[in-house]
Parts: sequence; structure tokens; C-alpha cells
Amino acid sequence: MTERNAPSAAERPPSIWHRHDLIVVAAAAVLFAAGAAAHARLVEPDLIEFSRDGLSVRRPGGLLPPAPVPPAASPLARLADGGDGGPHAPAFHQRWSSPDGPLMAFEVRIAPRPAFRGLGVVLQAERAARYGDMVWVADSRTVELGGTQWLRSEFRYAVKPTEWAAPQIATGIEYAAVNGDRLYVVTAHGTPEQARYLERVALSTLRLGPGGQP
Repeated sequence: MTERNAPSAAERPPSIWHRHDLIVVAAAAVLFAAGAAAHARLVEPDLIEFSRDGLSVRRPGGLLPPAPVPPAASPLARLADGGDGGPHAPAFHQRWSSPDGPLMAFEVRIAPRPAFRGLGVVLQAERAARYGDMVWVADSRTVELGGTQWLRSEFRYAVKPTEWAAPQIATGIEYAAVNGDRLYVVTAHGTPEQARYLERVALSTLRLGPGGQP
């Protein structure tokens, strides 16, 4: 065959790579999907189910063991735990700290239903009793989770993570609901990013049984 009669590029049969473009694209898509799934497993934490007195929530498994939260010393706390002037220690109040930072924590409080009907006022009184004057609410609104109306409050407060540390400003995102004869308050603490992360992975799983019973 002379050079003059050689087939042009348009007339030559496609190479094996061009003939198998679809196979290559499909293989790449499978590899990408597998990588994305593996990344999601690494980023999303293992969650542990917590259930008590009708409340269920899934919390990150990497948190430290829970520690009891002592009752606030201020008489303002009476509004939060009964409101009739007597001693009202919460039925349950624990906090799980995080190894990822001194501000990051997950907190659950279950107490008798307050006699005072203004839930927002009750919660702000409890925050003031715990954190003093340096606490303020940045946002407060009602959200629905699992068929329950929760009061979501995002607040800031000054705190010393350790006895020797300088004061820092922490963020709390608090979900509160009254159900039956119980008050339920679940709070994510940390920097703004840490608190919103805990809200996304943990607070979004909040559920209450009917009448505050399991």
C-alpha cells in the first residue's frame, strides 16, 4: 500500500482505549463512590444510644465517661427545678466532655416539670445561676423533632476550662421540652463549630416517649 492510499485518521478503527471509554468511566465512578463512602465513615462518628426516663438520643462514642453536674448554688435555679422554693435537685444531670477540646461537651438534664410556665424564663434563670452575668442568648426558636416541639436556644457564656486557664467564650446549643411531668434539656457545648457539629450529629436524633415515659 502506498502512502497515497493509506487510510486517513478518520478512516482508521478506534483504538482499544477509545472503544472502552465507557468501561473506564464506569470503573472510575465505582472507585469514586467507594472513596466517598470510606471518607464518610471516617468523618462521621460512631454513635451510642442513650435512653433514660422517656428520652432517647444518640451521642458520639468518642466522648469521655460522664460526670455528674452539681446543682447551681444560686436561688435562681429553683425556677428551673420546680419553682416552689424547696430543694429541687435534678433527677438526672450529667455531662460528657470531649478529648478534642476543653470546651466541647454533651450534656443531659432531666428534672421535674417546672411550676413556672414560661420555659424560656426558666432556662435563662438556670443559665444565669450556672454561668453568672456573662451569658446571653444569640437565638431562640421552636423546632420539631420526632413529633415533639423543642425550644432551641443558642447562647454564649464565659467559662474557664481549667482552674489555671484564661476565661474563654463558649457556645451552647440547647434543646428543651416539657413532656408529662418532666423537663428535658439537652445541650451541645464548644466553639461555635463544635457545638453545631454536635447539634448535627447528636441533637438531631432526640426523641421523647409519650407522656415522658419510656
